[in-house]
Amino acid sequence: MNYLNPEQMQQLKEVGTYLRQQRLEKSISIEEIAAQTFISVRILKAVEAGESEDLPQAVFIQGFIRRYAKSLGIDSEAVAESFVVNPPPVEVEVPPEEPPPKPSKPIPIYFISVPIAIAVGITAAVGLLQILHQGRTSAPVQVQKSPVAEPVKTAIKSPSPSPSVTPSVEPTPNSPIEVTLNLQGQSWLRVVVDGKTEFEGLLDKGDRKTWTAQKQLTIRSGNAGAVLVSFNNGESKPLGPKDDIKEVTYTPIR
Repeated sequence: MNYLNPEQMQQLKEVGTYLRQQRLEKSISIEEIAAQTFISVRILKAVEAGESEDLPQAVFIQGFIRRYAKSLGIDSEAVAESFVVNPPPVEVEVPPEEPPPKPSKPIPIYFISVPIAIAVGITAAVGLLQILHQGRTSAPVQVQKSPVAEPVKTAIKSPSPSPSVTPSVEPTPNSPIEVTLNLQGQSWLRVVVDGKTEFEGLLDKGDRKTWTAQKQLTIRSGNAGAVLVSFNNGESKPLGPKDDIKEVTYTPIR
């Protein structure tokens, strides 16, 4: 997997060519460099050739370059800094925010209440005049009370509650993952637990680490033969061949 951008890939090729020239001028074999730096021959060859597909992330590559240059007796910091780990951030222009629209002014209530009051007054006056005029000209009207029907009581049956149905839930297996690493030699490692990176760095010979997960646990090593792995207290086995970059993902046993 390639973790580098085009600029970093070009820098790696230039630095790798320079380190190889310095090594050949000093008549030092690549196996001697591997013995001094505890870096596998496979990774050293990938650095010299600028083959980023066989290398881990940029921060580890810079560490390899620094240790390689130090073993050759040259300025390790200057050589390592020629390979940039973090590219400069890209500035993005943010458009200015538009001011919120001004709220419309409410109409004063007295402009509405005055016409309404006038209309109500006129309507009341006209109604009063009609009542007085009818009282003078028309005969009294007898009003007969109509029998009021008694309300009929209807028995409404409330619907019987339907029996509640509890959905059946199948039990899900809960088999946590436990992976223990025993280092037989130096190796860089990256451990991802349930999608979150819990560790990235170098471990030395004799180191012992244990991680647990619920769904998935992934281990990537730059020297798989130096890493003994015990899955769920099982037998310890090498993660992969010696001097090989290997990535293994563990999931719960169903």
